[in-house]
Amino acid sequence: MKTLIVSLFIALSISTFAQTASDVFVKSEIVWLGLDFSNSKYVGFTETVTPQEIVSQYFIKWNTLILSEPEKYNLKKSFWKKGVIYDIDFMIKKNLTTSLDNYNTYSEYYLAENKLDSIVAEYKPNNKSGIGLSFIVESFNKITETASIYVTFIDLSTNKILIKEKIYGKAVGFGLRNHWGGAIYKILKQIEISSYAYWRSKYFKK
Repeated sequence: MKTLIVSLFIALSISTFAQTASDVFVKSEIVWLGLDFSNSKYVGFTETVTPQEIVSQYFIKWNTLILSEPEKYNLKKSFWKKGVIYDIDFMIKKNLTTSLDNYNTYSEYYLAENKLDSIVAEYKPNNKSGIGLSFIVESFNKITETASIYVTFIDLSTNKILIKEKIYGKAVGFGLRNHWGGAIYKILKQIEISSYAYWRSKYFKK
């Protein structure tokens, strides 16, 4: 009986403090979890580097680019926040587990939206509370020069997805790192200018 009461208390506490989609727009701070490449594909791979180098080197370079150039990749502006906590160490490790089987493809690749919950369930950031944000990469498509990404807001206390929205960015710039870094920049500017306001009108409830 005592065990049952404790279990009910814990369940009630989680329910009481669980965050909602509206909290994404109320909170003044987010936790940036990084670019998640663990289920991504590179469509039309024509680079001189190998897929192994993409996984072991460039996944890290694209993630650290956002940290090293915060004024350009301005998460605070894009998501209308006063503060951003950077917590990407676990994501760097997670990306290294990306399968190289058919990583390069010349066919269209789609990451099933219903798979996102299981991807996020594996997240183990240092921060266990607040609103987390990850960009779950579907593909970098060299044929169309387009990055497709799921912008994913997460309740870090439960690893529950609060909002998931797919968005695209056109690749620009010279060199492999900067070329796809340019696509991330385009996505952030699109969010700042229009997407975030649209998502707020869609999800926020007073």
